[in-house]
Amino acid sequence: MAFIEEAIISGLISKVINDGINVSMSAIKASIGNSFDKTRDISLQVYDVIISSLNTITQNKYIKNQDVIYRSTEYLLRNFKSYDNNNNKEIFKVCCFELMHSYHDDLYSEFIKQIHVEMSKEKNIELYRHVILKLLNEKNIYDQEVTKVLIDKLNQILLLLNENRQNNDNINMQTEIQQEELYHIVSDHAGDISTGNTYIEKIILANYFRGLEAVGGKIYFDNTGLTFKSHKFNIQRGETRIDYNQIQDVKKRNTLGIIPNGISIFTKDGAEHQFVIYNREKIIDFLRHKRG
Repeated sequence: MAFIEEAIISGLISKVINDGINVSMSAIKASIGNSFDKTRDISLQVYDVIISSLNTITQNKYIKNQDVIYRSTEYLLRNFKSYDNNNNKEIFKVCCFELMHSYHDDLYSEFIKQIHVEMSKEKNIELYRHVILKLLNEKNIYDQEVTKVLIDKLNQILLLLNENRQNNDNINMQTEIQQEELYHIVSDHAGDISTGNTYIEKIILANYFRGLEAVGGKIYFDNTGLTFKSHKFNIQRGETRIDYNQIQDVKKRNTLGIIPNGISIFTKDGAEHQFVIYNREKIIDFLRHKRG
């Protein structure tokens, strides 16, 4: 997992460089001061991730004097930006001596781990998505195992983003996917990570297509079938039940024809049920086994 965390911080730094994010302390303070703004632009998310990570590794020592953390954030971002991922560990080492007057290698490991934790939080999910997309575009750098981990994370992010947007204003995630032109990435990196060998009594996030609307919700698996329950804020609400003994076939499908994160369940009454999920390989195997 350490390699993924190194990749994540490299992607974060690349995002700072490519977007020309203002790394001055005045910009950081002004942005954090307006953090009540619900839009939470990428700059604010970058600042928040670094500041929160520094507060964590210093055990909130400067919580009442955040200017110290802001200065350290400026130092890190300015130097990360200048050296473009070439001296991350050494740059962080200097920062640690300023903050804690000491340094050991475990601190850097703790820092990049915390960066990953902060980026995974819902409030910073847009930044996380941008970074994962950036890393996947660098497909020649990573081996197949790392690429699969990144694809899995991206699928989880897309599901969460769609759930949040439906909750806020019913915006469909397809627009965002098209804007990012994900097909350039996923067409080269099709695949999912399989986990577990049963889904009985399990619940997973999913989107279920009712007409043109990708309805956000959850799938509940039990001993005799699965039930999709939509979130209360969807335009189309309700439950869809599929008994295992009524399943004719289960096949992979690509969302928008290009993104390998969907399945089609064909039932004996001639219906096709389309879902967007992650870990689809295992779910397909499970459903094919349960249908008998």
